[in-house]
Amino acid sequence: MIDIRFKYNIAGLKKYFFLLIMALLALQVLSVKSETPPQKTQSHEIIIALSEGTINEIAAFKTDPCLQPDDYHLYPGRKHLLSFNLFCRALTAANYKFTFKISTSPNVKRGKWLVNTGKAHVLLHLVQKKNTNNTSVDGIVYSDVVINDNYRLSAFFTSINNHTALAANSLADIQKLKAAVPLQWPWQQKWLEKLEINYHPLLYKNLFDFIEHQRADVVLLDMKGKNPTERTLLGVKLKATGKVYFSGNKAERFALSKNIEGADELMNALSVGLKKLKASGVTNEMFSGLILDDKQLNGWQKISHPPRKNQ
Repeated sequence: MIDIRFKYNIAGLKKYFFLLIMALLALQVLSVKSETPPQKTQSHEIIIALSEGTINEIAAFKTDPCLQPDDYHLYPGRKHLLSFNLFCRALTAANYKFTFKISTSPNVKRGKWLVNTGKAHVLLHLVQKKNTNNTSVDGIVYSDVVINDNYRLSAFFTSINNHTALAANSLADIQKLKAAVPLQWPWQQKWLEKLEINYHPLLYKNLFDFIEHQRADVVLLDMKGKNPTERTLLGVKLKATGKVYFSGNKAERFALSKNIEGADELMNALSVGLKKLKASGVTNEMFSGLILDDKQLNGWQKISHPPRKNQ
């Protein structure tokens, strides 16, 4: 006959071993979980539309415009490189992980086409906002304001040896001259037409040779640096003339695609980042180099830029 006390002891031992095994299994599961590496934040590939000129500028500086934290001081007068750097900083500030793939565009118009058709996420050239009711650009959405283009001053420049052009003292005098304009700048051709100035379209690489040899008299260029009335481009020394200069009056933004994967998330991250950079003063500091000493322009006539219909 089985001792009842022994029977109860066997049952207790079984229960004890069952609980012990369950506890060991639980510890093993916890150990496995603690050893599992944390999931990495997804990195997004962003296709950017970038002009050949800006790509060449990047190559000339031999630096990545996205580098942090202070590389933007390398290009205080290079608006496109500053814009590139600011874009990267904004996404970083929003903890948005990214890599870039460049889609080359010859000009802003082509770049906006790439964005509008969903072949690129963003155009990394600041542009003015268009009326989005236009069905030809309904694939584009614009970021918050980055800067106002009243930072940008431009004037007509001529060769230091063109005494006729240097003697111009007004817009009426410049209208008697002939301008040179790059073929790939249709927006500037529209400006010149509005200003009633005759112009000769040609390849950018030939532009300053035409000015130097006085086959054309003037070219409309942005003013830059501490001496804004003088520039040297492709070895040709130029001087501003006409005693007239142009100032922007519109806000500039990034143009982003609505028709590409990840568009909403990218726009949200960019919006968060731009607000942080603006609040911390980084944006103003970055573009401070574009603000010119305009004392040399005292007595000159200031005119607002004609509308940039192609932007």
